[in-house]
This record gives sequence, C-alpha cells and structure tokens, in this order.
Amino acid sequence: MPMEGINKLESYEKKFGKAKVDQMVPYMKQTGLRDNVNFSYGGMLANTLNSHRVLEFALKEGGTEAQNKVVEELFQNYFEQEKNIGDESVLRNGKFFLCL
Repeated sequence: MPMEGINKLESYEKKFGKAKVDQMVPYMKQTGLRDNVNFSYGGMLANTLNSHRVLEFALKEGGTEAQNKVVEELFQNYFEQEKNIGDESVLRNGKFFLCL
C-alpha cells in the first residue's frame, strides 16, 4: 500500500462492486451509530506502518493504557474523520503523545 494512500470508497467499489458497497455503507453507518461510531467512507487507505510504530512507542512509554488511548484516536482519525493514519503529519499532530 502506498504511503500517500488510495481512495477508500473507490477501493471498496473495486473490491466488492458498486452495488454491494451501496448496500454495505448505509448498513455499516447504522450499525456504528449504535456504538457511537460515526463511520465515514471518504479519505484514504494507506500504508499504516508508521501508525503501528506509534502504537509500539505508546506501549513502551506508557503501557497498555496509553496504547489503548492511541488506538482509540487512530480509529477515530481513520473511521470517522477521514484522516490518513499513515501520514506523518497526522501522527505528529494528534493527541497521541499527550497520553504518554
């Protein structure tokens, strides 16, 4: 996966077909709302190696509680805010390091 990413929705349509994605997206959005997750399907799919590095750093510096906070923010960034969690500027500007 390239660091700069590829369009998330286009990738899903290529993989599953437009008709299937048109069914899947509303269902997933409705399912997410039950658990206070506001799924958004804009944004990019990208190489997440750097976000995994941040998770490892969080674990080493702050333990599992810190790592869990970082995971939560990464998930919000990716699933709700359409941010590229492979982008170093996203990782540097997050609240990640406040929890360490």
